[in-house]
Amino acid sequence: MALLVECPKCKKRLAADAKVCKSKTGKGCGATIPAKSRVFWALYWADGKARQKRFGDSESTSENKTAAEYFLSKINIKIRRGEYAEIQDKPRLLIRDFIEDHYRPWCQTNNKGYENGKRFWLNNIVQMWGNLALDELGYAQVAWYQKQMKNKGTHVTFNRVHSTLSHMYTIARKMKLVDGNPIADTNELKWKEEYRIRYLTLEETAALIKACPNHLRPMVLTALHTGMRKGEILGLRLGEHVDLDSLNISLKAEETKGGKDRHIPINKTLLSVLKQVAMGKEAGDYIFSKPDGSPFVDVKRAFGSALKKAQINGATFHTLRHTFASHLVMAGVDLYTVGDLLGHADYKQTQKYAHLSPDHRGRAVYFLDKIFSETAPITNSITKASQDALKVNNISQ
Repeated sequence: MALLVECPKCKKRLAADAKVCKSKTGKGCGATIPAKSRVFWALYWADGKARQKRFGDSESTSENKTAAEYFLSKINIKIRRGEYAEIQDKPRLLIRDFIEDHYRPWCQTNNKGYENGKRFWLNNIVQMWGNLALDELGYAQVAWYQKQMKNKGTHVTFNRVHSTLSHMYTIARKMKLVDGNPIADTNELKWKEEYRIRYLTLEETAALIKACPNHLRPMVLTALHTGMRKGEILGLRLGEHVDLDSLNISLKAEETKGGKDRHIPINKTLLSVLKQVAMGKEAGDYIFSKPDGSPFVDVKRAFGSALKKAQINGATFHTLRHTFASHLVMAGVDLYTVGDLLGHADYKQTQKYAHLSPDHRGRAVYFLDKIFSETAPITNSITKASQDALKVNNISQ
C-alpha cells in the first residue's frame, strides 16, 4: 500500500511528500506541487490487482491526506480478514443514485416535513457528495463541510444536513445496501443548539390581527387559538375536520406531522370566527377558501405584508404556533397538556417551552403552603425544639 500525491499540472502521481513533479527516474513535468489543496491517491493491491482511489474533495491538504490514510487503514484490515473480495462483489452505488432511486421516494412517502426541510438538505448532499459511492463518505468530508458552515455562521444548516445523512444511512442499512454507517464517528462534530422560541407578545398579537386582510384574519385567529400548523389549517374541511356542534376540530394521524390523531377543542372566540367563515358552506367544503371554493395553497405573501404593516420582525406563520403554546405555559397550563394540544409525538418536543415560565413554576410549590397549612403548629414546634437543642449544645461546648 502507498499514499501518492497528484501533480496539479500533468496529473502524474508521486510519493506523498513530493514537492516537485519529478520521479526517481527523472520523469515528470517539473511543476511545483503546492502545499495547499493537495490531491492524494490511495494505492493498494487486492485480488492480485493494483487499485487506486482519489481523495481531493476538500480544499485542505491535511483533510484529504487524513481521508486517504484512513481509507488505506480500513482496506488493510479488511484484506487481512479476507473480507475485501466480498466487498468488491457489491455494486458501487453512488450517493446521488441512492438518494434519487431510494431515499428521496422514501422521504416523500413517509416524511411529512419533506417539502419544508429535508428536500433542501438532500439537494445539498447531492451537490456536495453525489459522485461518491455510498460507503466512501467519511469523517474528513463531513469535517470539511462543518468547517465551511462554521465560517459562514450557519451551524443549524450543518446539523440538519448531518441528521439527514445519519437517517439516510439508517435506511440504507435497512435496505442492506451498506454494512454500516461510515459517518457514525462524526456525531461529535454537531453543534449544540440553543433554541430561541420566538412568540408574539399580546401587543404584537393585537397589532397583527388588526393588520391582517379579511381573508387572512380568520386563519391567524385559528392558529392563535389552536396552535395548528399552517398546512393543517389550510386543509380544514367543514364536517370532516371541523364540528361546530360538538365544538371540536379533529385531525387524522396521516394529516399530522406527529403521526397521531389529534382533537382540539373550539373556544368561544374561535367558534364565532369559524361560524362566520362557514356561512353558506356545505359539509366537505374547505373552511378557508377562495371565492370559487378552492383552497388557499399558501398565504406567505399576505402574512408577510401583515407583519410589515404591524411592524413585527423575526416572525413567520409558525410563530403563531409558538405563541399559542408559550402563552398557555405562562398562564400556568402544564407542559403535558400543551404538548397534547400541539400533537407532539414526544414530550421532549414540548420541553423547549419550559424555560418560558420559571416564575410560573413557583405556583406549584406555593400550593404546598395551603396543603400543609394545617400542620403549621406542628412544624413550628419542631423548629423551636431544634433551636433549643442547638443552644444547649453550644453551651455544653
